[in-house]
Amino acid sequence: FGSSFLGSCIRLGSRPLLAAMPHVFNYEKNEFEQVHYKKVPQRSTDNIKKRQRTSEACKFYMALEAEQTKKTEVRAKRREALGK
Repeated sequence: FGSSFLGSCIRLGSRPLLAAMPHVFNYEKNEFEQVHYKKVPQRSTDNIKKRQRTSEACKFYMALEAEQTKKTEVRAKRREALGK
C-alpha cells in the first residue's frame, strides 16, 4: 500500500482518527465511554488554569541541577586523570 492510502486510513478529514472519539467519564456507570467529538460539550477556557510551579518544585529542580553539575565535574576530573 502507498503512503497516501495509509494516511487516509489514519486521518478522518483534517482530524486524526483517534481524536474523533474521545473518552468521557460517565459518573452513572462509573467508567469511561467513547463519545463522538460533536457530542462532547465545549469547555470555556476561563476555568482552565495552567499548573503553577511551587517553590518546592523549584527547590527540587535546583537540587537536581546542582547534583548533575557535581557529577559533571567529577567526570571531567576523571577523564583528565586518565588522559595523563
